[in-house]
Amino acid sequence: MSDKAALYHAKRELVVAQKAIERMTVSESLEDVEDEWRIFINAIEKCWIKVERSCQHIRGSFQPWQGKYSNERKKIALLRYLKHSRNSDQHSIQEIMGEKNASTSMYIEGGEGVTHIKHLEIQNGRLVEYRGNKPLIVETLPNRVELVPIKDSCRVPSD
Repeated sequence: MSDKAALYHAKRELVVAQKAIERMTVSESLEDVEDEWRIFINAIEKCWIKVERSCQHIRGSFQPWQGKYSNERKKIALLRYLKHSRNSDQHSIQEIMGEKNASTSMYIEGGEGVTHIKHLEIQNGRLVEYRGNKPLIVETLPNRVELVPIKDSCRVPSD
């Protein structure tokens, strides 16, 4: 079996993960986003495992490469989160995603220094008027989903 053919199944899992991301971006409900997230985290872990299995015939040259990335999976917070999120999905019933309501915040840029607000008027939750010596930044975020902290009961001490 050629190396290219050996990695076919791992590459297919990457395609599954990519398609899940694409579907997440157009999902209209929390449940749909969460379903696609689960598909994504499972597919990328399966990809890792399939690469390991596919490269057994070149173990001597593969293991040094794999070791480098295994260490990164343990050190980089996002990669750790993805692995533990997948473990949590597979081995527990805890939520892996939450819903966050829309919010609006106001702040003044520029760091420390004297800020003078001459007039600030808000009616019915809306900014009506602002006058001050620095621009007021209003940031409105829509309803959204967010990842939640994960407790991975499958974690081994070295992870």
